Amino acid sequence: VFLDGKKYRAFDFPSVIGSFNIVGHGLQKVAYGRYLIPFNEHIHLRVQGALELNEPGFFKRFMPDDLSELSFSNNMIATNTPFTNLGHLQYLHYLNVNDTDISDAVIDQINKLPILDNLRIGGTNISAHAVLQLRRLKNLKTLGIRASDNPTLILDKLRNSETIEELECGAPSLNEHDID
Repeated sequence: VFLDGKKYRAFDFPSVIGSFNIVGHGLQKVAYGRYLIPFNEHIHLRVQGALELNEPGFFKRFMPDDLSELSFSNNMIATNTPFTNLGHLQYLHYLNVNDTDISDAVIDQINKLPILDNLRIGGTNISAHAVLQLRRLKNLKTLGIRASDNPTLILDKLRNSETIEELECGAPSLNEHDID
């Protein structure tokens, strides 16, 4: 969309699906109605209890470079269904699905995200074996796996990672050998 000689991204939210902000700007707005965002900016979308989450094409409403950050945290309505087209969001570098009802089935879509560097999957039904199938596992700067079914397995794989800056792992079964 062009307005006054400037290019904008148009976002149309037909119903309230949560909130968003322009990345780098703290002001959150309700994701409802039409918004024009400067074309060179990206948004962080926080999806909260949206009925549209039952739609497999949920992410197709966005262009591949519209979103760079996406949060579904604490949204137990979120199942595997909307993640069918997650890989469509090629510029997504931050994904937070903590405390959602997703499972190993979303790993294939997460693997389609070429610049993902921050992943939070704690409190989901994603197994440690599925986490090991993440192609970008060794490229992640941040990984949240709290309450994983086998954190030792994941930590062994990450032991020599030179990119991981933050690891959130609150498993009670860890011992000092796991984190050496």
